[in-house]
Amino acid sequence: MEKLPNPNGLPGLNAYLSNFFVAEELRGSGVGAELLTTALAWCDANDVDVTFLWPTERSRSIYSRFGFTAAGRVMERSDRA
Repeated sequence: MEKLPNPNGLPGLNAYLSNFFVAEELRGSGVGAELLTTALAWCDANDVDVTFLWPTERSRSIYSRFGFTAAGRVMERSDRA
């Protein structure tokens, strides 16, 4: 979605990853990593600036491996170099 108006006037696109989960019996199988890779590839292809998500404690490690950083309960990944 388009970035909300901001004081610096910079345009941008944000993505929000929500309701992302893997069934218990498939956890650890690589399915989550594959789904996340696909979602982030879409963000890259669509010029998303920042991707946000609200992880569970259990899921924080996979997001960290994919470049997300934590700011309290929210994690974000800057998709711009």
